[in-house]
Amino acid sequence: MSALNSLLKTGVDIGGTHLRIGFVGGNQVFHYYHSKIKRSLKGHVLLNELVQEAAAYILKKTACLEKAGKRVIRQVGVSAPGAYMQDGHVFPGTVPNIPVLKKAKLFQLFSKALGHEWHVTASHVNNDGVLQGWYLADFYVKAGKMKQGKIVALVPGTGFGGGVYHVARGVAQPVPGPQQLFDVVLKNNSMKNPLMMEDLVTGRALALKGTALLGRSVTGEALSELALCRRGGACLRPSSKEGNQKSKIKNQKWIDESSIACQIFKEAGEDLAGFIELAHTGVFKKAVVPFKPDTRGVRVFLIGGNWLLSGAGRKISLRAAREKLKDKGFSIVPVDEMKGFEQSAKYLGVLAASMLVKN
Repeated sequence: MSALNSLLKTGVDIGGTHLRIGFVGGNQVFHYYHSKIKRSLKGHVLLNELVQEAAAYILKKTACLEKAGKRVIRQVGVSAPGAYMQDGHVFPGTVPNIPVLKKAKLFQLFSKALGHEWHVTASHVNNDGVLQGWYLADFYVKAGKMKQGKIVALVPGTGFGGGVYHVARGVAQPVPGPQQLFDVVLKNNSMKNPLMMEDLVTGRALALKGTALLGRSVTGEALSELALCRRGGACLRPSSKEGNQKSKIKNQKWIDESSIACQIFKEAGEDLAGFIELAHTGVFKKAVVPFKPDTRGVRVFLIGGNWLLSGAGRKISLRAAREKLKDKGFSIVPVDEMKGFEQSAKYLGVLAASMLVKN
């Protein structure tokens, strides 16, 4: 390990399913740990047990590392769902998957569990999407792609994560205040209810829309397979016997469902393009968190997450967004097109969390 990597930062990434911990030196992760998050019989996240598990691992591994001649900074950066306010509390309505976070301040739990030698404040905890976006923006800037301006990073997965970053002299920093973008209102439906980005461009939105239109339960992954079958034609079910009316009906139903799936992914891409145009103007409404980051003039949009980088998301949605924005001067950059990023992708959560640790 180089002298630079002898000084290690600790990053903790709390998701809806997994706890991940890493000791980070430079842009490399050493001694990576992950486990499935424990829940009660009613399905609630056991937050105190989670923090105790993380703290026990950090303390044990820190002692081992320092016996080996390394130095671990006595801070911890924590990435978690929710819009975090300056005092460390979570803004209401931003943690539907881990509601216990509404009643606790994570920095206080970690500070108590790690002990007085460790310095953990409200500034050491932030939203997972915001932090991942910050890491992506930092990576983009360090690659020499930008010296000044603004970057929006979008991390659509089950929910819609992301953030806004100001670039000055080749350094990216999150703009002040809660960075939530999931609740940006893009349109109203027929009932006059606001449709947010979380309702339009997420894995959950794909599944809900597909289930409603197809009349049966489908996941985003199943919908992707269905859409790609329509485009390629390879998955269309052949008639078992020419002239068999039942087989023809089944074939037609399959073709119709595939067309619907294609349209769902196309509309998601067009909605993404609509968001990009709206962000550039800086004029938009938000439905949950009443804090609006300044996005005026932004032209660089980094795309992370999973579903937009593979399957029908990549082949249909992303293509539709780029087509709608053709010749308008926006840069839509999937992170897997950033050279060298593939080495960081697996550890993105803990790498991003460690950015909250100060040297």
